[in-house]
Amino acid sequence: MTVLHATSLRTTRWKESQCCHFKNDVLGGRKRKHHVHADASKCEQVHSYLHTSPKSTILERAFLERYWTFMVHTFCPKWLAPNLITTLGLCFVILNVSLVLYFSPELDGSSPNWVYAVCAVGFWIYQTMDGMDGKQARRTGTGSPLGEVVDHGCDAFSACAYATILCDAFSFNAKTNRLLVCAITSCGRWNFGLDTVTSTYQGLLPINDFDAQEIQIICQIVFLLTAYLGPSGWKEINVPVPTFVSPSGTIPVGLLFMGVASIVSYTTRFITVVKTVRKRRQVKSGSVATGEGKRRTSTRAQMKKNGGLPPHWPQDRSLAAVYLTVVVIELCFFNAVYHSKNFIAAHICACVMFTEVMVRVMQIRVSDPNFRVFNWTHAIVAYVASQVIEKTDDVGMGTVIAVALATFFYRFFHLVAQVTGCLGLHPNIFVIKKAAGNHKKGKKGH
Repeated sequence: MTVLHATSLRTTRWKESQCCHFKNDVLGGRKRKHHVHADASKCEQVHSYLHTSPKSTILERAFLERYWTFMVHTFCPKWLAPNLITTLGLCFVILNVSLVLYFSPELDGSSPNWVYAVCAVGFWIYQTMDGMDGKQARRTGTGSPLGEVVDHGCDAFSACAYATILCDAFSFNAKTNRLLVCAITSCGRWNFGLDTVTSTYQGLLPINDFDAQEIQIICQIVFLLTAYLGPSGWKEINVPVPTFVSPSGTIPVGLLFMGVASIVSYTTRFITVVKTVRKRRQVKSGSVATGEGKRRTSTRAQMKKNGGLPPHWPQDRSLAAVYLTVVVIELCFFNAVYHSKNFIAAHICACVMFTEVMVRVMQIRVSDPNFRVFNWTHAIVAYVASQVIEKTDDVGMGTVIAVALATFFYRFFHLVAQVTGCLGLHPNIFVIKKAAGNHKKGKKGH
């Protein structure tokens, strides 16, 4: 598979390089010698990738793991690609966001009650498929680095979608309370982005006993209650608070719920970031001789051989700088949405480009240890969506969203072409084909 590669401002060409692994491997009667972005360090990164599953959360241990296994063995034939399961689940998330923004473009609770019921069901289907894809990958032996990229990219957009629909369910109103809406929606992106950098560095997603699965189910319950009460019903439920929080002594329950959740999320992520950066500095200085805490044997062994540092992360690359880059990009998105003339255009562009940023961060671990996270396209598209597109300019809104999507697909399919070519996978990520050779069987996947 080849991808259009820009070589100048005026010309483009299809550029491939010789693969540095398995040069004599024969696939379908031809030798696999070339693919995009092939060089020694990148090919080595692709082939050294190891997937380490995080620990299970409370609800996963209680019933979700068994539920996902049952769904896979009951409804998924072995020819069904795990990436297709993930993508089909994402379609329900896109449907949810589309319905809410169509009926309530200002997120002021204008959507009919049935929309929130659809959202609850749609998010449950997505959560189910998100859990099934990894089970299917292990069942069919088709796990690969791309599986985790697809899964994580869908999760990134889903995080944006949850925050958006919660703002509408609680009638926060982007027209009269733009700062509040931007703070809530930015919180979802901020926390997911920092977790992505942490997992890219450590090789393991930081998971607590009460984490994403539990939060998703709570949100789905909120959507079901909204379908029954209506968005206006939450306004009538006030909770007593100290007067320094609210002079009236009460605030709406929705505002309290989202406020507490945001503060806890910001705080826990900040602590995780500080601990991770401090641990890296201690290891590099020689004050810590071992790797991370409880890890799978393969990952821990590799870190021990590398002096306690993750083998996929360049020793001379600053972890703090990558964290800071993600924070600066998110501040750019926040500012663009807050000052936007067309809220929908700016918000959708921010969500799409945020997903592209997460793919760029994952690319550090999957295929290119020195890949640059920042892209000037993000700033340009964010500025255009914020300051150029007028509120009633539907054509302009569609154009800038299309540009944001093109940026995402360009990055994603470049990564697809590189990984599939290097591992000998089918160039179509929705078709099952096991990687050629002994590619860490049993240790990779979603």
